[in-house]
Amino acid sequence: MKKSVLLMLLAMAVFGMSGCDSDGPAERAGESVDSAVDSMKDKASDVSDSLSETVKDTCDEVGDATDSNIDC
Repeated sequence: MKKSVLLMLLAMAVFGMSGCDSDGPAERAGESVDSAVDSMKDKASDVSDSLSETVKDTCDEVGDATDSNIDC
């Protein structure tokens, strides 16, 4: 009994792993989507950093122009 269960599990593992040799169209599409999402995250982070820096610079300039101590 134990041998047959062990053999069945071993066979399932071998057959399961043999199906993972090549990427199918869905796998390639998923990788493409993942890459596009990562690229968009990087661009959004760059835009956020740039916008944050611009807001701080503007706040500093307003504080200088009005001779006030604005906490930016």
